[in-house]
Amino acid sequence: MLAVTGDFDAPTMLQKLNAAFQDWKPADAIFPKVETVPYQFQPSVNLIQKEVEQTNLAIGHLRIKADNPDYPAVRVLDLILGSGGFSSRLFQKVRNELD
Repeated sequence: MLAVTGDFDAPTMLQKLNAAFQDWKPADAIFPKVETVPYQFQPSVNLIQKEVEQTNLAIGHLRIKADNPDYPAVRVLDLILGSGGFSSRLFQKVRNELD
């Protein structure tokens, strides 16, 4: 997976990325075992009438532990993609530019 951020022309960037990585071959990924966490889930749908055009959607599962060497990079990616709230790039793009 690759993320690119900044001020650039998307089609041009896609061409550059394809050229840079065209020779890469897929490799098997080895994922560590993750401890199972017992939890009880009660599905629900909750509707609150508001005069606001805003959605908060959260999808996910257990994250990596804070002592994992990749934690800082994953946290930065997480903030860029959306859990940074009003300051995340994804929020700013959707809220302000695609309105």
